[in-house]
Amino acid sequence: MKRAPSHRPPPPTVRLDSRDPQELLGLIPYLLGFRPEESFVLLLFHGGELLLSARVDLPPVAEADQLADYGHALAVAHQATGAVAVAFGSDFTAATVLLDRWRARWADAERPRRSCVLHDVLYADGERWWSRTTAFGRSRTVGVPYDPRASGAAAAAVMAGLPALASRAELEASVAGPDESDRPGLAALAARAVRDLDRLDLPARRMAMIEAVQASLAAEPSDQDCARLAVLAAAIDARDVAWSMITVDRADDHLALWRRVVRRTVDRYALGPLALTGTAAWVGGHGALLNCCVERGLTLDPSYSLITLLAELSSSGIPPTLWHELGPRIREEVWPETG
Repeated sequence: MKRAPSHRPPPPTVRLDSRDPQELLGLIPYLLGFRPEESFVLLLFHGGELLLSARVDLPPVAEADQLADYGHALAVAHQATGAVAVAFGSDFTAATVLLDRWRARWADAERPRRSCVLHDVLYADGERWWSRTTAFGRSRTVGVPYDPRASGAAAAAVMAGLPALASRAELEASVAGPDESDRPGLAALAARAVRDLDRLDLPARRMAMIEAVQASLAAEPSDQDCARLAVLAAAIDARDVAWSMITVDRADDHLALWRRVVRRTVDRYALGPLALTGTAAWVGGHGALLNCCVERGLTLDPSYSLITLLAELSSSGIPPTLWHELGPRIREEVWPETG
């Protein structure tokens, strides 16, 4: 599959009252954070509760079995009792052949367990949808018109303040670093931060990171603040202190902070902030943004350990609830002098 799968649990402020395709198609852009194109999306349920959304680039038909096996493994891992699959694409024939093969493979994988019901398999081209099952009794020939913005689920997502960017490319751009014209000035700020911080020993660097993060959570950091945070994060010990400060209840605040730092940091110091942005994205349930951080991080340095860890978390479908246990444990390890 071209990109690592992205996973996102539904926000607690949005409830889905049915699995009607109109409602699902309206909610999916807000679950992903952007409007999907040429994408395969799997929604997993437990009873009436939406557990997880997972997305990959729409693969070739030859990868349908692999995609079904991966989706079924996710369903088992999350103890899902129901699933809906949706392919978004411009080629009706290619997408529906993929879906039909995917559905057959899913049935083979699920048959021995009989624990996760496949409620529907949909194809959508942006204007109409088709069901590849008979769950909703819809026509497979003419399709059903839909407007994703007109659904009740979409309205609830907007009211909850959930974003839906126009495309994944827009999401990638949000962690792509500064504009070329800004780079010389930002590089100079980073060099100044290196000189200012060079005299600090390890305990002082840890404390400097704590103070810088706390201040920047209280007020949007300036370019100078971003340079200081990025240079501090270049040291693994100080970066790990910031890593441990990310909590489930404030994940989105840390995400906004480190995303700002990434946007104002030159490549030389971008890896630490990218890894921290990716962690906050994972903890907050922003799977697509996590993958954008991983992709850029691997481009900068494919051996950077925290980026490769995040890549494994994403590809394995590890739920962010793990951070309830892992976060405090990391904090105990990296705060021995300051905690």
